[in-house]
Amino acid sequence: MDFLINNQSAEKQGIYLVDYPDILTAEQNTTFYSVSGRDGSMAQDEGLQDVNYTFKFAIYNFSDVYQAYSKAISFLKSGNYVSTDEWSFNLYFNHIQIGNATVDKGVILNFSVVYRCRPLKYLKNIQPITLTVSGTINNIGTYKALPSIRVYRSGAGTGTLKVNSDTITFDMQKDFYDVDSYLMDCFYQNTNMNAYMSGVFPELKVGSNTISFTGTISKIQIEPRWVYL
Repeated sequence: MDFLINNQSAEKQGIYLVDYPDILTAEQNTTFYSVSGRDGSMAQDEGLQDVNYTFKFAIYNFSDVYQAYSKAISFLKSGNYVSTDEWSFNLYFNHIQIGNATVDKGVILNFSVVYRCRPLKYLKNIQPITLTVSGTINNIGTYKALPSIRVYRSGAGTGTLKVNSDTITFDMQKDFYDVDSYLMDCFYQNTNMNAYMSGVFPELKVGSNTISFTGTISKIQIEPRWVYL
């Protein structure tokens, strides 16, 4: 079994995954409050919590295990998502905590790394979906997806994109816009284009989603980002 960071093999760096971590499910952020005259409490869900995954590693080095450890930490901090060669999903992380290291006979070093990850598991190897006419797409995950949608223009002017009941209107001044529902930004290459968009950032519900576009939009390309809880 091999640990992967941004699809790069840890074993090729001389870092060996000792054991798989437990597969965790994110907990809900919930606020409970009392209502006068009512028995029990009311609950309000406020999104999912981050999840901490602990990976245990070993390094074997007969020349300088401490230098190898320093290089290993640098590698394990690189990138922004992790996985294993057997998992069907990636975990995106936003913080890393390095545990204490122990050395055996001067050549074997064991240590752990805790990755603080987004609540959801992102499915691997999902191909972009291109639509040149209105249609439907099926969310194969188990939770709403926050896609990135590239909207191409046929000419300058107003274009409208509708995802289920959500409508987004664009002033199409560039060849395309990227609408990122996770970042909640619209941009062209490195230029923010939020001022040229009005409406909500679309979500893809579990199951069937209807998508249509009119006006100066010629086609769309969707990076769906299917996720599991």
